[in-house]
Amino acid sequence: MILEVTGDQIALLNDTDLRTLVADTLETRMPLFDALKQHPKAEIAAWANEHAPVFAAYIANQRVHEAKEDSARDQTFE
Repeated sequence: MILEVTGDQIALLNDTDLRTLVADTLETRMPLFDALKQHPKAEIAAWANEHAPVFAAYIANQRVHEAKEDSARDQTFE
């Protein structure tokens, strides 16, 4: 567990919260690839076109992994 203090509120974040935040944060970076795909330098546009699907697949795999871990964790509480 991690203690997070924001303003006058205190929240406890468990591991699931942190993993979700990481996947969500990574997903917010996907529009950056779209911008780079339109870059005037061909090598930068090519790099973005090559790496965007890899990054998207990583996010998708991370979400699947997190779902499996959450399911396993939920079963241990039953």
